[in-house]
Amino acid sequence: MVVVKKFNIPSIIKRINPKIVLKGHTIKDKLKVILSLFFLSPLRKIGITKKEILIVMKSEDGIFVCGDKSIHSVSSDYEKPIRKFFDLKEGVFIDVGANLGKYTILMGRKLRKKGKVISIEPEPHTVELLKQNVAINKLKNVFVIGKACSSKNGKSTFYLEGTKYSGGLHSLKKYKHHVGKITMELETLDSIVSRLKIKRVDLIKIDVEGSELEVLQGAQKILKDHHPKIICESLDEESEKEIIFLLKKFNYNTKRVDKENVFAF
Repeated sequence: MVVVKKFNIPSIIKRINPKIVLKGHTIKDKLKVILSLFFLSPLRKIGITKKEILIVMKSEDGIFVCGDKSIHSVSSDYEKPIRKFFDLKEGVFIDVGANLGKYTILMGRKLRKKGKVISIEPEPHTVELLKQNVAINKLKNVFVIGKACSSKNGKSTFYLEGTKYSGGLHSLKKYKHHVGKITMELETLDSIVSRLKIKRVDLIKIDVEGSELEVLQGAQKILKDHHPKIICESLDEESEKEIIFLLKKFNYNTKRVDKENVFAF
């Protein structure tokens, strides 16, 4: 027997947060938000469609072109517990696993002529959206690098989730939600900083779906020479222990910020 899921119209309507709708950049974008919340999201959940649409959203952090699955993630309310650590007033910020550029744009706008942002994102479709977001916010201090960071330079298999515009879950490690793969160029953070002739590093954010330790292993010269503050995703106890063990070698203190992130200083 085939079970057909029914739409629960009242519950769908409740999910249309007026604040989210108003964050659409133009009237057309606001209508697209309603289309996403009211039609596309429910239809995707019951398997009728996989369609995604691009929407331009605005928030306190900037303007973002994003897939409709990601409209909440570019909001200034998203990941509130770690927001206070993005308080850099000058210097260099490195965004590893930049995705659509929420923190790249936030820090690019904060620093302006007082600093630089190195924004690193591997997945090709996401890189294009990231570049659009840098351009639409008119940021001249942001440098986008379309590679994956790891413990060494080279190439590796990069696993893709089944989405074109909202790829926050692509990874160098294979998980159940991955449906495709490509070959990806790898470069260590130490290599990137040396190649770009960066003389200081003040803050690093790392969110790379399970490969955070490898990123830090490839940044040991940065840790030794610059001792930047670090906001690092760590989703389980074992990975947190490994990250803390490495950072202690460079005289870091660490504290867990929330269930997903560790702050090192």
